[in-house]
Amino acid sequence: MDVEDRRRYFIVGSVILEIVQPLFRTKLENDYSSKGLGSLQAFLNTLPVLHILFHLRHRNAYCCKDNINCRNNSKLPLIYCQWDLLYTENPGQPGHNCHCKFIANPVQLNDLDITLASLILLNCCHLGTSEENAIRKLRRYKNDYLSHNTEGKINETEYKSLWTDLTNFVLHLDPNKQDDLIRIEKRPLDEGLCNRYSIDLLNIHKKLNEMGTQIQGISSGMQMICPQIHGISSSVQVMGPHIQGITSDIQELLCYQRNAATCQYCKKTLIEQGMDGRKLNSYKLGQDIFYQDGEIDLKSFLNDHDIDRIADVVKMDDGRLVMCLHDQSKLLICNTDGSEEATIPVKDMPCSITAVNNFTVAVTFFKLSLINL
Repeated sequence: MDVEDRRRYFIVGSVILEIVQPLFRTKLENDYSSKGLGSLQAFLNTLPVLHILFHLRHRNAYCCKDNINCRNNSKLPLIYCQWDLLYTENPGQPGHNCHCKFIANPVQLNDLDITLASLILLNCCHLGTSEENAIRKLRRYKNDYLSHNTEGKINETEYKSLWTDLTNFVLHLDPNKQDDLIRIEKRPLDEGLCNRYSIDLLNIHKKLNEMGTQIQGISSGMQMICPQIHGISSSVQVMGPHIQGITSDIQELLCYQRNAATCQYCKKTLIEQGMDGRKLNSYKLGQDIFYQDGEIDLKSFLNDHDIDRIADVVKMDDGRLVMCLHDQSKLLICNTDGSEEATIPVKDMPCSITAVNNFTVAVTFFKLSLINL
C-alpha cells in the first residue's frame, strides 16, 4: 500500500473524528441549550423530538398523542443500536405501541458518533439552509470516503477535490477551525492511531457493537460460539488488509475462557496451520497486552533538562501527548509530530497522569492530597 495514500486516509479520518464529530455535538448542545434545556437527556425527552425519532425507527405505528404529525417513513435511518442507546421502554405504559411508552436514557453528547449526531441535528434542530447542507455533505464524505472504504487509503486525485470541499464545509460551520485543519493536514502517519480510527469509522464497527450484546455469556459458551465468530471474521478479512487487525482483536477477545485456556476451536485451527500445540501460550486473566505503535523523539521538542523532569506521560486516543513537568508545575500537551499544542499550569508538582476520556486527564501531586481533573 502506498504510504501517502494511507496518510491521506488518516488525515481525512482525523478531520472527521477530531473536528467534525465534536463540532456536530457542539451544534446540538447549542440548539437545546437555546431552548432552556440543561441536558441531552432532557432534549430527547421532549415530545416533539421523541415523536420524530420514534418514527425514524418504527414503521406502521400511529401514536396516541400528536397523531396528525405521525410519519410512516419508507426508510428507517435510525438503526436498532442507536435507538437503544437513546431510549428505554417505560414499563408504566403497557399496551401502547407509540412514542409515549419510551423514555430517554441518561445519554451524554460524547456517546453520539457523527452519524447519530447529524441525524438528530437534521431532523430535530433548527438549522439554516447552508448549515443543513454542510452537515449533510460532511456526513456523506464520512460515508463515501471512510465508512465504505475497506482499503484504508485515498489517492491523490480524490484527496485534492475532497480536501477543498471538506475544509470549506467545516469552516462554514466554524471559521475558527482553520488552524486545526492546517495542523492535521501536516500530520505524519501514525499507524496505530490510524488503525483505531478505522475501527470507529467503518460501518462494520456498528455490527460488532450489536454482536457484543450477544456474547455476554462468553466464558461459559465459548466452544459453541468460537466457530461462528471465526466464520464471521474470515469473511471480513477479504474486505481489506487493514481489517485484519480488527478481526484479530475480536478473536483475541472472544477466545478468553474462565480458566484462561485457549479455546478448543482456536487451538485446533492453529494446529492445522502447522503450529505445535504444546507451544501455544494462553493469556492469563488480568494480564496486560501491550504493543508498540510508534516512536517519538522527545528531543525534537524538549531540551535535555525538561526531558529529565518528565514525571509521567499519557497518550490520548486522538494521538496527543500530555506530560507532567513536575519541577515547572505544569502539563505540556504536544502532538505526535512534535509540535506543542498547549501548556496548562497546575497548583503543585504533578507526579502522575491518567487519561479519563479524550478531553480530560486526572493528575496527582507530590505534596497535595488531591486529584485535579
